[in-house]
Amino acid sequence: MIRTPAVLLLASIFSISAMAQTSAKPSACDAAALNAPGINVDDATDANAPMVYQAAIAQLLEAEDFKALDCIANEARTSKARMTGGMWKIHMFYIGLAQPQGHATEEDWQTHFARLKRWMAVSPYSVTPLIAEADAYIAYADEARGGDTADTVTASGWRLFGERLQMAQDMVDRAAKNPAKDPELLLAQIGIAWSQGWEKPHMALLVKSATKFEPSYYYYYRIYATYLLPKWDGEEGDTQKFMTQIANQLGGDEGDIAYFQIAVSQLCHCGGDQDSVKTISWPRVQRGFAAQEKRSGPSLYNMNQVAFMAVMSQDYLFADKQFQRIGDQWVAEIWHDHNWFVSMKKSAAEIAPTLAANQSEANESEANAKTPEGVRYHDAVQQAMNAIVMECAAADSSDLGPFTVNLAIGTDGKLANMNTPSTTKMFGCVMKKMWEAEKTEKPRLPKAPKPAYWVKIDLDPQALVSVQGK
Repeated sequence: MIRTPAVLLLASIFSISAMAQTSAKPSACDAAALNAPGINVDDATDANAPMVYQAAIAQLLEAEDFKALDCIANEARTSKARMTGGMWKIHMFYIGLAQPQGHATEEDWQTHFARLKRWMAVSPYSVTPLIAEADAYIAYADEARGGDTADTVTASGWRLFGERLQMAQDMVDRAAKNPAKDPELLLAQIGIAWSQGWEKPHMALLVKSATKFEPSYYYYYRIYATYLLPKWDGEEGDTQKFMTQIANQLGGDEGDIAYFQIAVSQLCHCGGDQDSVKTISWPRVQRGFAAQEKRSGPSLYNMNQVAFMAVMSQDYLFADKQFQRIGDQWVAEIWHDHNWFVSMKKSAAEIAPTLAANQSEANESEANAKTPEGVRYHDAVQQAMNAIVMECAAADSSDLGPFTVNLAIGTDGKLANMNTPSTTKMFGCVMKKMWEAEKTEKPRLPKAPKPAYWVKIDLDPQALVSVQGK
């Protein structure tokens, strides 16, 4: 692996950061280019808008309409245009040009590079084909290395990997001298640095420089968050710490949006690797999703992303709300399999009503507990329930684990409703004694101040038995 000295790293950053001092004058472009098929698609109405846009850009390259490509790139770059979901059009532009469409053969790759070189010849002052070729060489290098572990890469694979990364670096160096300001250039440099094995402090410095150049280009945060995963160059928890640090640094809605945008990039269909997102704050992801929607409007693409994450987080109530909004507009890039999408949508719809009822009951218990009357009643119910637990423990002390029960109690002291995740023997005994008492019209619980009054009771049989034994 190449280890880049700090001096070279700083020189690279300084060279690229110089873009911020001046801007290139966009070439003249006609309305036809900006209104070409697929260019104005948006995820507010089409869940697959990002992929449609990328395919439209790829088709323009295949048609060698270099003038239209320069026009669209200049417009996206200078206006910082985004789709409704927050996706930068300039980034999606370069994704569309990063590699040949479909399962590319070597012939396809050579045709792709030949087109990019003809574009450079036609537009010698444009930064766009230089960055597009840098991105293409990064993808071409990955093709040589393959996706398996390092010990499976052959000597010729490593040689081609290094050679192609150097070609990508050459393109980045040329692009850095162009006066146009393009945030994708720094992203390409970060990708090359990662692949070349830059040390973590150097990578952190490069990412810091990039985010200073364009703080809201969240792709910088995404790539570094992935770099920090344990399977690459980080330690357990590094990615989550970085996400929190960036979100807190940006603060407010901007920070929450960044957290959401990084989090969804970490989701995958990758078995055990999915464990890497378990410590991500799901409530903060939800806040970021809501903040993004508040800022730019509903995005069907983002709904798919957050619904996928809700399923992974087993929040089927939230998932169901998004599935209802999504309808049939599923995104294959996110779900991979339509049958699985349909299955998760159906499961969420079946589970959500029960979860909604439980949530409503929990909210009512919480609201009651905040009133003076509710506090007094809770203490009375707790005392009554503790007494029942002690009776059950005296009869059978084999199951003394803690459990929680949410009770709806009537003004006559009888149970109107209840819910609990507990299925222990102790819980069964407690419920049996309460029901038996109600049959004799001698309820064990105090009369509630209102009908169906919800109260949450935490019970710890082991603690109660220990206290009695002292």
